[in-house]
This record gives sequence, structure tokens and C-alpha cells, in this order.
Amino acid sequence: MTLGVMALADGSATQADRSTNTPGSASGSGKATTATSEEVPVEAPSAPKKTVAEALELLNSLRPEITEIINDSGNISVPLTGLNIMNDRPEEAYVLWAGPGTNNDGSSLWRISLLVHNRFKEAGFVVENRPLKLHCTILNSTFRRPRQAFSFAEILRRVAVQPELAGIQRNGKSSVTPDDAASEADFGTYGVDEIHLWKMGSWDEEKRYVSLGHISLG
Repeated sequence: MTLGVMALADGSATQADRSTNTPGSASGSGKATTATSEEVPVEAPSAPKKTVAEALELLNSLRPEITEIINDSGNISVPLTGLNIMNDRPEEAYVLWAGPGTNNDGSSLWRISLLVHNRFKEAGFVVENRPLKLHCTILNSTFRRPRQAFSFAEILRRVAVQPELAGIQRNGKSSVTPDDAASEADFGTYGVDEIHLWKMGSWDEEKRYVSLGHISLG
């Protein structure tokens, strides 16, 4: 689950080299993470980009506060429930997701997510102003060429016919509606024991983002 997107310079870069950057993001699902991607040239930057090393230093500095939250509220659990999209056009959607979304329930998940997001924002690492939306992407067709949308409404209709595909219990219902499919989908609850700095746009041997460093929450 992404906690914030950043643009970072390579920690080994010289002053002149810092005209290149890497967008990154903080996220969590089983592992909570922060990532960086392919380097992109930037014209005449007004100030040197923050580095990967600086981002990891800040992340490590948050460990005592994170531990305090876990001791107070318990371990992090991520419920992957519900089905939703990133826009308001059910017949022309590009990103399908599950998860808490913007429903801040005061849990360890939310307290730690907001702590990391806000501290990185205050320090100038995260510059976007969108509210934090905790989600796990199931389908993203944004980068298909040619670009191709999908029908969220059709997905919900199909899930309503086979609700067990999305972990929906009928509980005596004779039928499941598309609205039920959107609200009652349940793909399980997962623990989080690490927060990573990931390099977006990169892939390791298991087809995951490449980790540039992390902290353990245990």
C-alpha cells in the first residue's frame, strides 16, 4: 500500500548529477513500503534533490514512534475488503482496487501510515497533496497501449453471479447484487512487518519492485 510518492536522487550522485531524479512511493501490504523509479532528467532544478540515503535516514528515525503505536494499538493488519475504482466512471475505469481506502478507523495501520506520510511530506520528500488512500491495486490498465478502459459495472455484475470469487458469503441470501459485490468483497486480512523504500518501475526476480532499504516492525 503506497504511503507517498517521491522523486529522489541517487545517494552517490554528485551535485551536478542531481539533475536526475527517481519518483518513489511509500506503501504497505504484508510489507509497508516507500519506492523510487527510473531516473528522469529534470531541467535546471532549483535545489538538489533529496537522496535515497536521506529518505532511509528519515524512515529509520520514525522507528521509535512506530514501535510506540504498535505497543499501544497492536500489530498492523490490512483488510483487503470492498471493490472500488479510482474515478467516478464505472463504464470507463482504469484502476480497480480493494482495501481501507480513506476510512480512517484509528487502527495501527492508519496511525502508522499517517505518521510516515505526514513526516515525509513535512520534510519535503512527498509533494503531492492528494489525501492518503490505502489500497491494493487489483487491475491497472492505464499503461496498456493502446490505452484501454474496462467496465467496473460489468465486473460487479460478474462477481454478483459468482460471489465466492471475491470471498463473499451469501449468508442465506438467494442472490447477491452488484452493490453487494462492491461492499462485501473480502480478499482476507494481512499483517505488515516491514516498511520499504521501493524503486518504482523496477522488477526483481519475483516481479516485485526492487527494495532500496527497509525497517522491520517486529
